Amino acid sequence: MANNFQWEESAREQDSRLSRGKRLYERLKDHERQTQYHNGETDPSAIEDFMESMTAKDWEDLSNYSNYIGQLKSDDLSDSSRPEDRAYADSSKRNGDLATDTVLRAIEETRQHSALAARGIEETGKPLSELVDIYIRDKARKSRPAKTSMDKGLFDIETELQRLIMFVGDVPNHELTKKILKQGYIDRRAGLPNMLHRNVKYIDGKQRKIDRLTGKVAQDQKGKPKDVPIYKPIDQILEIARNSTGTKFHTARTINNEFTTIATFLRAMELYGLIEKGLADYLVSNKLEGDDESTVIPFSPDDLKLLFNNETYRNGLLFDKPHCHWLPLISLYHGNRIGEMAMLYVDDLIPVTIETEGQSQTIWVFLIQRNIERRQGRKNKQSARIVPVHQSLIELGLIEYRQQLIHSGEQRLFPAEKPSGGENWGNRTSAWFNNSFDGNTDHGKGFVEWCGIQKHLTIDGVVKKKVFHSLRKNWSTQAKRLKLDRDMRREITGHGEGQSLDVHARTYEDNYELWQQKIELDRVQFDFDLSAIRKWTGPA
Repeated sequence: MANNFQWEESAREQDSRLSRGKRLYERLKDHERQTQYHNGETDPSAIEDFMESMTAKDWEDLSNYSNYIGQLKSDDLSDSSRPEDRAYADSSKRNGDLATDTVLRAIEETRQHSALAARGIEETGKPLSELVDIYIRDKARKSRPAKTSMDKGLFDIETELQRLIMFVGDVPNHELTKKILKQGYIDRRAGLPNMLHRNVKYIDGKQRKIDRLTGKVAQDQKGKPKDVPIYKPIDQILEIARNSTGTKFHTARTINNEFTTIATFLRAMELYGLIEKGLADYLVSNKLEGDDESTVIPFSPDDLKLLFNNETYRNGLLFDKPHCHWLPLISLYHGNRIGEMAMLYVDDLIPVTIETEGQSQTIWVFLIQRNIERRQGRKNKQSARIVPVHQSLIELGLIEYRQQLIHSGEQRLFPAEKPSGGENWGNRTSAWFNNSFDGNTDHGKGFVEWCGIQKHLTIDGVVKKKVFHSLRKNWSTQAKRLKLDRDMRREITGHGEGQSLDVHARTYEDNYELWQQKIELDRVQFDFDLSAIRKWTGPA
């Protein structure tokens, strides 16, 4: 009896909801008739206005009724249906209570519009490739000066965004969901082989590379048309890579950098109302663990001697490539990122006067800051800072080198270093140091190996490496051994907030902290003979 009672209660509640929905529907029909056009067609905006006036309960009842009579209209009631339902259907048909296609369609469209609005989507039907077009054009417009054709930076961004499309397909913007992002891209990205564009087994052909800003074929520096590969379907690529011996895959760091690029794109599209809210944060939250920076280890004391006490540094053989001579030394004595120093201008290395305890002290400092016109960027807010110049660099002739640049009319501290990808500085020096001593990144030994240093070591089954970034780790390790204050270490290396000073000022009154930073910085020394490194004389 209890079950029958529950069934009866449920049936009564369903009948009550259908009755309420029917009354709403009849009101809607009256509204439709009163607002229809002179030719008898329904005014969709009038129906939308009516629905916006309804409460959430009204909407639920009307939707329930529309679904019910939709079933009746399709004569989809089976022989096993309740007699009450069939009687209700017969009555509804006789009385003409079935909704018109226009009203049912309006109800469904309103429901879909509400669902899209809840996801933050304002427009639909735009493929991802069109969203990439929008993003690239927007970045070009915001650059100073505005770009009229794509440069390497935009092409690099485009390449990473194309990888997303490669994995999930050129789906319409409203169909890109967390599920598709996870199953299509995030879960499979690590299986994409390295150097994909250079391996013919992943390629079906070639096609002309199109500049998204001009719509024309992109050209190389010699004016020749550029080609890009036509790749096999992604599932085939992943299978070939998985079953091929010796396949190399991207590091976690490379993949995470790609996630960051795509997340920036997704955030822009979220602001435009073109994709679901939260996709960018969701992608970032799925970054891979084991970032390959953890595989970078510092150079040993013997390694440092091989690097800096060799004929190259003793005889000043790098004086014609000052970025190669100075940047490794600066990174060793400051623990900085290579790009931060490669981007400096001559007026970013300046003398400043500090008043401490009633005495004036003049010290040289690096100004690390953001300047859009100079294409100077920074990794984060904490990266903008003022750092005293280590005394060892002054003794090696850094200030004399700066003076030579001023006399020759140079503006940048390292004129041969050029940025790539917008604000990515230091790639030339990094390639020379890590990959190829002769400057060709496709073959040959890097400076590290040329000096006789074993670049790769296997420790506890994990392959570790010694690269330019190792110099930053050398500084950090030595600073910890000397018990430099943790906050001071973070300020010097750009991990902490740093000095909140006007970088264009020339006098820093009562700035005891900057003077103390200079004292502590000069304490960081390494066990190799600086006197063996020839003082900077350079070209006149």
